[in-house]
Amino acid sequence: HTSYQLDNQDPGQGQHLSRTTPVFSLDNVLFLEREFQLGNRDYVQTLEPRLFYLYVERQNQEDIPLFDSSTPTFTYRELFEENRFNGADRMGDASQIALAVTTRLIDPNTGAQRARASVGELFYLRDRTVTLDNGPPEQRSRSDIAGELEVMLSRAWSGRADLVWDPIDQNSERANARIQYNPGFRKIANLSYRYLRQEQDQIDASILWPLGPAWQVVGRWYYDIDDTKKLETLVGIEYDSCCWGVRLVGREYLDGERDETNRAVLLQFVLKGLTRIGSDIESLLEDGILGYTDRP
Repeated sequence: HTSYQLDNQDPGQGQHLSRTTPVFSLDNVLFLEREFQLGNRDYVQTLEPRLFYLYVERQNQEDIPLFDSSTPTFTYRELFEENRFNGADRMGDASQIALAVTTRLIDPNTGAQRARASVGELFYLRDRTVTLDNGPPEQRSRSDIAGELEVMLSRAWSGRADLVWDPIDQNSERANARIQYNPGFRKIANLSYRYLRQEQDQIDASILWPLGPAWQVVGRWYYDIDDTKKLETLVGIEYDSCCWGVRLVGREYLDGERDETNRAVLLQFVLKGLTRIGSDIESLLEDGILGYTDRP
């Protein structure tokens, strides 16, 4: 149930709006497992078929304004969501079935998951009439096929990939792949690939690595394959002690709105427990280097 009390409405539009939407879901998972050897190692492999049914009653929501609702990026996890929109301003009507399967490789001695692969698809039993722009119903009878892969090659090496495939157009809609080397605290090297059909085809490499007990080097190289140009190059150095720290970063990046290259030198002093002085380098590094964390 969602209710609104709105001010400054146009004439003829109500100030008090509400919506009550019945939702029913049924999630069924079957767990199968077997023991086997790969090389000279013992593993437990699982096979987990999953059937998820969702029913959401149709509700006319055209009078409810859009404050924060949007369409989420379609991924494997979206197969099992009860609302196909983000936010509370729209509750998507549904009568659909998700069919999926997951398999895992588990170390029987520690219980650690060494690998996981999942794939699934939605099958729509009726058209979807609720849309963000109050447009025509969505009539497609099946969704894209979504898959995920996670591997833990060792304590230091890990990888992840996901893919969305359109079975009707026979095209890859989106793909992401990442490998990370993380042998210890604040020792990180990342290599990523991102693809979005007709929009994005990019490589992203980043690093955070110690030069000594108190010194670390940071860097990022972000490149667009389609346009054959660098989106961002970042090189910097950090010093951290028990009480204070300093960060110095040189950055060259492409301004997407103006399509021009900008250059900057950023400096930040950190008085731990008190304040930070200078550019917000910490946020820049957290956004650009996967796994970056500030030293405690």
